[in-house]
Amino acid sequence: MNPLPHENYLLTLVAEIIALKSNSHVLAESVILPACQKMVKVMLGDKAQQDISKIPLANSTIERRIINLSGNIEQSVMTELKNCQFALQIDESTDISNHAQLIAFVRFIDEGVISKISLLQEFPLHYKRSRCL
Repeated sequence: MNPLPHENYLLTLVAEIIALKSNSHVLAESVILPACQKMVKVMLGDKAQQDISKIPLANSTIERRIINLSGNIEQSVMTELKNCQFALQIDESTDISNHAQLIAFVRFIDEGVISKISLLQEFPLHYKRSRCL
């Protein structure tokens, strides 16, 4: 099976769409690829459908690409923050389902524009809260 000329680019586009929509990575193989195959077959014919079927949209491939995208974002943010002044605000709370959460707000100036980043991390509680009567 010969790879398509822009296979990595197409795979990255699909992974990015799925990650931004916060949907499960299984959508690529189960929904997106079959829909694209049908559209391409109707518009461009059988040969184009065979070509589009060569795009690797297996669940594990998409999951790996999403992890790579998030790693790239993390690295670029870290590089940006190392080279500028920034403000950091941190808060913690416990939500209604008794999950501890830590949220961080980072503000910095990027090319004259104030940029904001919000980070949220959930932590397991290691203690039991007593009930008051």
